[in-house]
Amino acid sequence: ILPPWNAKKTGNISFKFRTNEANGLILFNGGVRPPRVDLFSIEIYNGHIYVHLDLGSGAAKQRGSRRRIDDGAWHEVSFRRSGRDARITVDGFHTDFKTP
Repeated sequence: ILPPWNAKKTGNISFKFRTNEANGLILFNGGVRPPRVDLFSIEIYNGHIYVHLDLGSGAAKQRGSRRRIDDGAWHEVSFRRSGRDARITVDGFHTDFKTP
């Protein structure tokens, strides 16, 4: 269990993993102050890595992997956010995007 990620404007996280599963939740961080709750997750959907976040200005969901990652091999993932700019990197392949 990881401590809460309190990244109001900037933050980063990286990890390595391997799996044979095509779908699953890798990481989730959600707030506890309803009605508006910040959300950050990294998940596997149809064999690809996705990052999903909503930090108060609207939801963003971005695919990060170029190739399927449910092959049992080790994969490296990193996510970085600075203001509205974000980058997810999977096995050296970068995807830049902006949050709303």
